[in-house]
Amino acid sequence: MINFIESFLFPLECYGCGKVSSNLCDNCNNRLIYSIPECYVCRRVSSGFITHENCLSEKTPYSAVFYGWQYNSITRKLLHAYKYRHAYKLSEFISGLLFERFRRLNISFNSESFVITSIPLHSTREKERGFNQVELICKGFAKRLNIEYTPILERIKKTESQSLQSKKGRVQNVRNSFQLSTSSKGLENGKGILIMDDVITTGSTLNAAAQEILKGLPNSEILGIGLFRGKPRFSDN
Repeated sequence: MINFIESFLFPLECYGCGKVSSNLCDNCNNRLIYSIPECYVCRRVSSGFITHENCLSEKTPYSAVFYGWQYNSITRKLLHAYKYRHAYKLSEFISGLLFERFRRLNISFNSESFVITSIPLHSTREKERGFNQVELICKGFAKRLNIEYTPILERIKKTESQSLQSKKGRVQNVRNSFQLSTSSKGLENGKGILIMDDVITTGSTLNAAAQEILKGLPNSEILGIGLFRGKPRFSDN
């Protein structure tokens, strides 16, 4: 009865077009564009999102980085509503979408070999927003995968928004931003680690996070998960 009254008084609206429907109506859901499997570094096609061997380095140590969808007008609206309109329930919706995307790609992880973590917010920013959007999605995704969620990192530097930075500025902005948390001390050196972020552009934030983790856990395999990434733009130069 309570759920019926709630749905009557506060009907769900599509975050893409505003139509009374669901979090995403069928039309907007069909406008979600799946990301083509690609190499994280050079952004050329790569089966299983595997990073090409000649693209791996200390600065970009990810064996693979998986993406859900292209960052476009629909995903931008969905993420903006979630981050800034405090739509907490969207975390379950988005983590469910991501899990379904992985299932369709036939991607799975051994729960004994991997843990999953998320890019942390600085404490002041988390207090301002009231929650860490990536953490909530990551925890819901972890439950679906049956993988342990561990807050491995802490953000010790309050950075400016990455969206306001140049490509070079993004690297500088997140440098020395993270440190290992007390939770990381119980992890086995060599345990696989999945790191989740919401929007990946240049990858500067993910790279900074992985580099910090490998200082304390140098034998760990690092994999990344991004909800959204922009369409690749190749150059012939």
